Formats: sequence, structure tokens, C-alpha cells
Amino acid sequence: MGVWQLFAGAVAILLAIAWVVPVARHRLWGVAVVSSLSLVVPAVGFAAYALDPGPLPVDDAVVFLVALLYVAAFVSLIWRLTIGRKRRRELVYPSAIETRRYARGFITRALLVVWLSGLLFLFEPWFAVANLAINAGWTAMWVPRRWRRKRFGSGVDISVPPERVFEFVTDLKNWPLYREDVEIVSVTPDGPLAVGTEYVARTAIPPSMQTTSHRQIETRHRVTALIPGRSYTTTFADQSGTRFQTDFVPANGGTRMTQVASVTLPFPQASLGMTLNFGKARSVVQAQDARRYARLKEILEGAQSQ
Repeated sequence: MGVWQLFAGAVAILLAIAWVVPVARHRLWGVAVVSSLSLVVPAVGFAAYALDPGPLPVDDAVVFLVALLYVAAFVSLIWRLTIGRKRRRELVYPSAIETRRYARGFITRALLVVWLSGLLFLFEPWFAVANLAINAGWTAMWVPRRWRRKRFGSGVDISVPPERVFEFVTDLKNWPLYREDVEIVSVTPDGPLAVGTEYVARTAIPPSMQTTSHRQIETRHRVTALIPGRSYTTTFADQSGTRFQTDFVPANGGTRMTQVASVTLPFPQASLGMTLNFGKARSVVQAQDARRYARLKEILEGAQSQ
């Protein structure tokens, strides 16, 4: 077996390992699909060359691309030992940096695809072309906003008048009584919610959705609309595309309280597979909502009966 067959076989094995580790660790559809798009075709291409070699690759081109990989690995190592180490120790993830984080992730994945395709082209050109075409198609698919929109909601019936439920829920000082997953950091201005109110909240990240050392996500919310006794709407102040509307509607002598989340993921997040995690995220959020609503119902109906 020639040296380039051994090289191609070794690369195929390394790519297979690089695919298995994150997929097994995170168990998220988004991770599985994006890892497959990035690594599977190159792994198959290098394996094909190792089993049935074609023309020999240009030595200097292979050396150049491998040298680029070493430079990138060295830069990444320096970053992880300096800035990255500090960030890994932080338990709170500020959502304000999410856009920059995913933009870097998008660029990194694009560079990886181009680099792998370039190296693969020296061994199996058609596999390289197929890899570029598949990844370009996947990326282009997320340009239209309609594919990045998601909407989900939940609700509860409470045997208390809407005005009373609204008053209780829009006073953030009451949130610790029924929301174990949220910590209010600040409210500006102080007092019940009103149009223009901004509050910073830290929300616990469910264990099944944790992919880093972060255990809470810190988000700044802004109240954009409010009808006293009937509804209020909030958005993320640091990033566009997410809106929460909470309504309090008279029903069966009490209140039907509903909250609907409308989300349009930014393009980088969608292309990195975040839309594929919505199913799992929705089930986790709905389970949290069920506990929150049960506690809220218990508090308000208990006070009503006294």
C-alpha cells in the first residue's frame, strides 16, 4: 500500500472520529446533521481513495494544505489557552454575544468545508465537487426567512379574573414565587411592566440542551406593547427576530392565559442547524411552562379562595 493510500485512510478515520464524538456527546439533530454535512462526504472520499487509489496527488499541494491546518490548529490552541479558557469558566452566557458567536461559527465551518474539499480534490475530485455542492445547497436553503421562522405557545386556565392575573404576572417581584428557572437581575424602570420597560433575566439552560459549561443564559428583554389587563409583548433587546406575546382572555368565569413565542433565527444560526433543535427545545420549554403554570394557578386560586 502506497504512502498516499495510508494518508487517505488515516484522514478518513480521523474524520469519522470527528463526526462520532460531537454527535454522541450532544445528541442533538442540529449537531448530527451539520457534522454529517461537514465530514461524511470527505470521509467517504478519502476512504474510497485508500481502497482504490487513482492518480497520485501533487505533493506540494498536499503539504501546503496540511501546513495551513497546522497554522489554524496553533492559532486555535493559543485562543483556547487565553480567551477561550476564561470563557469556558463562565457559568452565565450573555445572549448579547450570540450573533458574533454564531457568525464566527458560520465562517469557521465554511473554511473547514473549503479546506477539506481542497484537500479531497487532490485525491478524489468528484467527491470534492459533490461536497462543495451539498454544503452550498444547505447554506442557500436558509437564506429565505420563511424557513427560519418558528412559532410555539402554551397556556393555562385560571379561575381568577383577567385583571388580577395580569396584575400579578406583570409585577416581576412575583416571578420568583412561581418561576424557578428565571432569575431577575435588573428592571428599568422599577415597578410593574410598562411599554419601554427593560429587564435582564437569567434563565436556566436545561441539562439536555447544554453544549458548553454555561448553565444560565442572560437576556435583556424590552416591553414593546401593553394593554392593561389584557396583554403584553416583549422582544429581545440585544437581537432581533424573537417576540413573546402573553394574553389574558376571559374564559369560563376566569382567565385563559396564553404565551406565544415567534422566532426568526438569524441566518448563521439556521445554517449551523439550530432550527433542527427546535423540536427538542419546544418539548423542554413546554415542560417548564407546565410546572410554571401549575404553580401560578395554585398561588392565584389559593389566594382567591381565602
